[in-house]
Amino acid sequence: MAKPKSTDIHRMLNIFLNTNHFIKDNTETHKKCLPLSGVQLRSLTFIQQQKQATMKDLADYLQVTAPTATVMANNLTESKLISRIEDKHDRRIIRLKITAKGEKNITETTSHLVEKINRVFSKLTREEIHQFISIIEKITQTK
Repeated sequence: MAKPKSTDIHRMLNIFLNTNHFIKDNTETHKKCLPLSGVQLRSLTFIQQQKQATMKDLADYLQVTAPTATVMANNLTESKLISRIEDKHDRRIIRLKITAKGEKNITETTSHLVEKINRVFSKLTREEIHQFISIIEKITQTK
């Protein structure tokens, strides 16, 4: 594999930051219409997929401290997007479970984001979209 030149790295970094900014601007233009923030969506999706997630699991996934995850979970609980369930075998462990309202909010937010992302990437051909996906998947593979 070729090692990128310093100028290429700086150009890629600049393009990445600009692209990130562009996508963020275009997906947040109607942020008030979105039921969930990005962190809430990531948290709920994780809890939905894990089925038996604990507070520690959520903290590890979001790469935050346990107290930060607790605050986030408290907010999701207060909004009735998740429920807390005591572990049957260890009362110290609290399991997080998504509610029907949480499921609905994931669906609504995802739908809004798909619509926005479709607009952002509408300038690309099918082939370019597949190349983009392939490159991002290759870069983000962890070994």
